[in-house]
Amino acid sequence: MKTLYYLLLEYLLILRLQLRALWQHPPARWNTGKAGNVVLIPGFGEPWTFLAVLAGQLNARGYRVHVVPKLNYNTQPIVECVDALHSYITQNALPQVILLAHSRGGIAAKLYADAHPEHVQKIISLSTPYQGTLVGYLYICNLKELIPNSPVIQKALNNTAHTDKILNLSAQVDNHVVPNAYALLPGATNQKVPVVGHTRILEAPDALTALIKFLHT
Repeated sequence: MKTLYYLLLEYLLILRLQLRALWQHPPARWNTGKAGNVVLIPGFGEPWTFLAVLAGQLNARGYRVHVVPKLNYNTQPIVECVDALHSYITQNALPQVILLAHSRGGIAAKLYADAHPEHVQKIISLSTPYQGTLVGYLYICNLKELIPNSPVIQKALNNTAHTDKILNLSAQVDNHVVPNAYALLPGATNQKVPVVGHTRILEAPDALTALIKFLHT
């Protein structure tokens, strides 16, 4: 019963974050910061607001936060997400960046780091189905890329050269990564966050604590 209650909170949170994106814009203060450059990669169908809490906390700690316009809602094929990320980073002449990614965005972040390791300092991914998810069988837009054993998933898993750059945070119960064990990425720093919900992890204090610790190691 408690799990059902938390899942209700999960979908109310998703609704709130989607609605916020209709009238809010990334804060101007995100354009400043000398501690480093953080690039946001939202999950499938998500606007930048999904990562706003974590991004705001990083900005408050001196990091400059980047929202990539072409990655807003992120429904295109993952290879196009990787290309859009590369274009943004090179056009803005960013030094090594920190990629902050949610869900499907973590796959794009991993593939980008594999292709352009010189541009990536670290990756923090949350609720990412690194081994795929049965939700991919819904065949909505490009969700099919997340089917276990899909070429995209296998490509991300098979290259282990840069997994040490990745902090992989996953929820104790994830309603979108099915089975939950498929959130594990061999070779990365894998850590469970005691929260119920694929999206609620993005506002969990324990996720922020783990993230900050990883950035300072």
